[in-house]
Amino acid sequence: MINKDFYTPILITNISKDNLSIIKQDTINFINENKHKFSTAWRCPTLSTINVPREDNIQSPTLNSELTSITERYCLEYEYSNLKLNVKDIWVNVAPKGAYQDVHVHLDFVTKYLFSGVLYIDVDENSGGLRLINPLRDLVHYSLPNPQMNDKVIQPINGMLVSFPSWLKHEAQVNNSDKDRISISWNVEMILNENNS
Repeated sequence: MINKDFYTPILITNISKDNLSIIKQDTINFINENKHKFSTAWRCPTLSTINVPREDNIQSPTLNSELTSITERYCLEYEYSNLKLNVKDIWVNVAPKGAYQDVHVHLDFVTKYLFSGVLYIDVDENSGGLRLINPLRDLVHYSLPNPQMNDKVIQPINGMLVSFPSWLKHEAQVNNSDKDRISISWNVEMILNENNS
């Protein structure tokens, strides 16, 4: 019998075409009306509104509904119960041709983030993948190649939504297409109270 107790759930799903259409229009409108809010927040050429306060960032009831839904599904996958969660941050990323995001995590010494994720709004087959770094690589060193050490590279499609633990290292690979790669990212925080278990 093989036990698979040590694993990292990654939730990958696709939103409906109708909801994608609404969220895409909300996103394009936000980008066109708020170009001054975008900056290179990391040491790479991707433009983002990550440093813009939540209340001044993209607003989309349909997006909020989708993020709430995937967070609830992800909690079931992790078998969490009685957790009070809040989608704390939402921001828009625009990666022109040649842009990327270096390996990073969504945690620091202050945040109480539990999950993070990305929704692809406008991509094509050359837009660059989402590379999730296998956490075992930081802990174990093998002298022989081992498929259990492999990273996971997800090739995005429009409407694909990926949720993962906020501590998981990841990167957005180089956009080799001639169009901007547009995505939305978010963090889900755990609100601590006496009922959490």
